[in-house]
Amino acid sequence: MPACALAAVNCTLEHPDRDIKRLVKDSTTYRVRELIPFRHGKKDLLKSIARTLDSELDPEFESGETPYTFYAVYKGNENVALVLGTTARVVAGPMQLFVVYARKGGIQDIFVQKISSKDAPAFRSKFYREQYFKFGINSLPTEADVRPPIRSPSNDTIRDHHSFLRAVRFNILLVKELYNNFKE
Repeated sequence: MPACALAAVNCTLEHPDRDIKRLVKDSTTYRVRELIPFRHGKKDLLKSIARTLDSELDPEFESGETPYTFYAVYKGNENVALVLGTTARVVAGPMQLFVVYARKGGIQDIFVQKISSKDAPAFRSKFYREQYFKFGINSLPTEADVRPPIRSPSNDTIRDHHSFLRAVRFNILLVKELYNNFKE
């Protein structure tokens, strides 16, 4: 009889060589660093993030045992960007999005690798993604800052929009609190 196994789910780029080059045009190479909050002395990190987000964390995608894969992107020897993916639940299933941070911590782009939504093209649209570009590790977007991706959204689209916004906020907090404070 098969047993049900609960495990933390990691979010990684499916085609990192191609995707990194597309997301950071002037990149020459990248390094991958996998960090797990519990193993890197950040036992209370996720509790703090949950308080900031004012919501419970998803035990499958946002646990202390979840490995978070950071892509440090370089142009020659200079670090020019950082990419982190997170997984969130939308109405029709999981969504994987990757936030690209410029060297100084501002959001440079957002890549939606997977999304099961009837409005997926709208969530991937430049119009929607650009609303997040004025934020970064020192400023979190709020509901008032980001409009839904279409003019007359359905209830499902509104819920997916909230999930997308929350995933970006979670991503920013992970970069700020886990990656920036990590010492090799």
